[in-house]
Amino acid sequence: MIAAAEGNPLLAVESARVIAAGGEGPPPNLRTAVRATCGLLPAHAQMLINLLAAAGRPLASAELDGLRVPDLGLAEEAASARTAAPVEEVWKLLHDPARFPEWWAAVETVATGADGHYTMWPAGYPDLPMAQHLGADAADGRVTISCLVSDLMFRWRLRADGESTDIDVEAELPDREAHRLDDQRRILQRSLAALATLAAGAGS
Repeated sequence: MIAAAEGNPLLAVESARVIAAGGEGPPPNLRTAVRATCGLLPAHAQMLINLLAAAGRPLASAELDGLRVPDLGLAEEAASARTAAPVEEVWKLLHDPARFPEWWAAVETVATGADGHYTMWPAGYPDLPMAQHLGADAADGRVTISCLVSDLMFRWRLRADGESTDIDVEAELPDREAHRLDDQRRILQRSLAALATLAAGAGS
């Protein structure tokens, strides 16, 4: 049974349940349940799942990097800045959603939660709470912020250069939000400048 499941724990467990109940093979509704669950994921995640399923086996990192993924209908914008502040000071501001209103141009109010979750109210929209999630990798200087309402994603990267810090950010917008790309470009530029200035003042 384990060999037939080809290392898939879900398939093995569900098949075992059917056999224990006197049946044979995996439950016929398992495929439907998996498809329904995958259907809740963003389009780019579904595309990756389909590519991995077509491969039929786990892919190494180099193989994943070499995948030719079709256009996923995403708009992207990137920006960079440099600050005289050490990377530790920038990290304190970037990793703490409660401090976003101090420098993020689009953020007016924040209510923090647990496990990286928080709620943000955009500037000028006090009645529009937007759930967010922040993921961080301190060792690599990366912070990823995902809007759980609009599917906007921001990927921040900090790189220490002596006593200074290079700040990079990429914004990813789903196709339905592409009309906001120019606004996001302006917001990122203003926010980067404010973040760099605030961090430099804290580190002086």
